[in-house]
Amino acid sequence: MSTEVKTALVDRRSAQLFALIIATIFCFLLVRLFMVQMRPASNIEGKADAQRFRRESRVGTALPEKAVRAELRDREGRLLAATWFEYDLVVDMVELLRGADNRAERAGRLSRLSNATAKALSACGRKTEMRALATDLMKAANSQTPVRWLRLVKGMDPKSQRAVEAAVVGTRGLRFEHRERRSFPYGAATAQVVGIVGENPKDAVGRVAGRTGVEFQLDRILAGEAGRLPLEKDAAGRELLPRWIAEAEPVPGGMVTLTLDAEIQRICMEVLEKSVGACKAEKGSAVVLSARNGEVLAACTWPSVDPEKLNAKTANNLNLGAFLDLYEPGSTIKPLFISWALQKGLVTMDTRFDCGGADGVHQFGPRLVREYHANPNPLTVREVLIKSSNVGAVRIGHERLGIDGEYEALAAFRMSGRLKVGYPSMPNNRYTPRAQAHSLYTPTSFPQGYEMMMSPLMMARMFLVFARGGEFMDPVLVLEASKDGRVIAPDHSDPGRHVRVLDREVALSVRGALERVMEEGTGKSARSSKYSIAAKTGTPKIGKTEVYNPIICTMAPVHERDPEIVVVVIHHHVRNRGPGTYTGGTVSGPPARDIIERTLEYMRIPHEAGRTGGVQKP
Repeated sequence: MSTEVKTALVDRRSAQLFALIIATIFCFLLVRLFMVQMRPASNIEGKADAQRFRRESRVGTALPEKAVRAELRDREGRLLAATWFEYDLVVDMVELLRGADNRAERAGRLSRLSNATAKALSACGRKTEMRALATDLMKAANSQTPVRWLRLVKGMDPKSQRAVEAAVVGTRGLRFEHRERRSFPYGAATAQVVGIVGENPKDAVGRVAGRTGVEFQLDRILAGEAGRLPLEKDAAGRELLPRWIAEAEPVPGGMVTLTLDAEIQRICMEVLEKSVGACKAEKGSAVVLSARNGEVLAACTWPSVDPEKLNAKTANNLNLGAFLDLYEPGSTIKPLFISWALQKGLVTMDTRFDCGGADGVHQFGPRLVREYHANPNPLTVREVLIKSSNVGAVRIGHERLGIDGEYEALAAFRMSGRLKVGYPSMPNNRYTPRAQAHSLYTPTSFPQGYEMMMSPLMMARMFLVFARGGEFMDPVLVLEASKDGRVIAPDHSDPGRHVRVLDREVALSVRGALERVMEEGTGKSARSSKYSIAAKTGTPKIGKTEVYNPIICTMAPVHERDPEIVVVVIHHHVRNRGPGTYTGGTVSGPPARDIIERTLEYMRIPHEAGRTGGVQKP
């Protein structure tokens, strides 16, 4: 075959291959066009919207795009947190002076702007000197370093902004930028529960969201949804539609009402501030629950901080230790194990135990258990509670319940896990797992409140069982929240919230013994002359130091009636400076009494008969 023929064949095949490639591409385009036009993808409209619309994400955009963050209120409707906007007047100096060819015309524009702005602000009660505004404008206009944007007026309220806007209408190069602000009327008293809001570098620019507390936990409900604006542009990137034309109106956030009572919260803060200083503790926490339905009436830790005065040094004071700190409960756990032994019929209130005799010590194998005060004579189970006998509690727990019975008691009271109350980062209350338990040390540690860690809120929930006559109930912090037009509220009639742990007779017998704790036992220093109180004190020691976390768990009033409130008070890191300087009864007892008396008086609960002073029944 000649060379010419071979060359012709190669050229022909190349042309055929090229034609085939072109035909394939053309067919692909036809199929793709058919799919797009005749059978559009289900999400094609959403993709188009994503390109055409944007959600509000920048400070300085039109206010109709911004969703107003909802209010937070307490159970009585008092405002705990609210959103407002403040405005800045920003001047584009280049645009303002565009076309002003001589110095006189430039000065005239600057003077008219400063005069109009100052007069409008003065009319709204905001005194601003025209000279000061004029000076700022002149400096920006004549600066050797060109100034494009000048923030002429800062922090205007809506009324001032409207007045200034009307006064400077038609002036070139002006715009108003708004910033979202959150106010907290009760300041430090409720800051730890309510939380704070702020900007986060990880969020869209200018997004103000909850950072701590309920503000963070319920951010999606409170924040609402921003509106959407058209964002169609031409080839040069210019917007084709005015930015004020709203495609979708913003959806305001849903208001949240907490079970908190701001006045009871304030009472607790005032009492803790005084007691923490008096005992030289690092901090103190208090929890007040409604015994009727488990609602959190107050939860606070001193010291706290006003969000308006927050800085790097005080940021840790926003931590709500009443919910988040974990402690060994010490002797406050004794009613749990004793009540379970009563429930199982292993003891009665009159069963007697040798509690170490005159020496006040008892050997459990290699474990030596000591009494705080020696009890030469045997004690009844009732007296074990009243006198807070360590030996008696261990004999009931270790010898009668046994290690399996102790774990059964802890499980029945649900003393492990996280409490879900509508607050973020709740800790994991815990005790030594059964698989890791020491056959001797664990069952002698549990009745003394060791080898377990729990929050003050968990301790309060434990005492709810006795306050409610043996019925378990989880605490609640959020009373009501509105979302998508629906109101979400706890259903106190839900059978799932009411779980019977103890027979009522057992719970009442323990409650009666705890009432005597205040009259003749370890809580005598906290006895009230106005209301009957049932309580259990605890003084857990921190390791081998001489530092303690004195605790008292209380309920009141209790005499011949069911209690109204459960109150737990704990002081953190109190040093032993001698007798009466570090125990639960002497350190945390009086503050708990003060909280109880002031709270019940605020709730208009009459003083009990036979006790002096206070409000009388109408």
